[in-house]
Amino acid sequence: MLGGYGAGIFQSMDEAADALINKVASYEPIQENVKIYEELFEDFKLAYKALDESGFYKEISDFQEKL
Repeated sequence: MLGGYGAGIFQSMDEAADALINKVASYEPIQENVKIYEELFEDFKLAYKALDESGFYKEISDFQEKL
């Protein structure tokens, strides 16, 4: 997008976004489940942090580089 805008292909970033982004669907949360979503997101953040601090993501990254 930035390249197209910088090269003058698009007159604005909005024009570039309109041309390059194909929005297929939009989802809204089910309001009665928002509290559950928030609780689960807190659990996700704890799990992510634990995996990150343990070096798990680094190990996976190193493994993928070997493929």
